[in-house]
Amino acid sequence: MTRPARSRRLPSYPRVCPCRHCGLVVLRDNDGTWIHASLSYTCRDRWGGVAGTTAEPAAPGPARTPTFGYSGPDSGALAWGDGSDTV
Repeated sequence: MTRPARSRRLPSYPRVCPCRHCGLVVLRDNDGTWIHASLSYTCRDRWGGVAGTTAEPAAPGPARTPTFGYSGPDSGALAWGDGSDTV
């Protein structure tokens, strides 16, 4: 079985992410359509009522580059008696 051709055009999202409308977890079903982890295609409000939207992933956040080591002030800036009167 091969993947459908339309899956190449879809943006790359994580396998599981929050829904952009209701915040519940969404993932792809066997056909490549987004579905909530509760197996509902439609969004639900906080009382369980059906909302007018369907499962869509939230846009991925900006890419973060990993930082290595401590990037704070140098150790000399935190020395006692640096002339500062603030506490």
